[in-house]
Amino acid sequence: MWLFEKLRERKFRRQYVAALTIYEAAYTYKLLSRDDQARINEWIRHAIDDRFNPAFSYKEFELFLQVKVKAPCWAVAMKVLDIPPAIAGETWQVSVPSRWGRPFGFVSNLFLDWRLLSEATTQAEEYLKKKGVDVSSIDLSAR
Repeated sequence: MWLFEKLRERKFRRQYVAALTIYEAAYTYKLLSRDDQARINEWIRHAIDDRFNPAFSYKEFELFLQVKVKAPCWAVAMKVLDIPPAIAGETWQVSVPSRWGRPFGFVSNLFLDWRLLSEATTQAEEYLKKKGVDVSSIDLSAR
């Protein structure tokens, strides 16, 4: 049954990385200056609006999506713009989008892998608490 154990480990790792990335991105974005936030939002706006997608626009991203959905997008933008996480010793564990690919193709994977009450999320929260991050102040359900 080693195959099932490996699959469980892989699933746990994906959920852990998703939780860590979402919390780090939300925490970092909250601490950034208005200018840096504007740079990030401008990059995301161009990434969304430069694609011909009449079903979704940046305005909808800005107004209707919760922080837990925006945070992976912020993480990609911060990595591309060379803005490091606000947590000492951390790096972004996201892939940089290719010039021709979808800029947020992996974002849906991160969001789908994230589980609020999973053991992986609990471990990610404990890890961030040890690093001095007040995880309870990060409201992932806000808009």
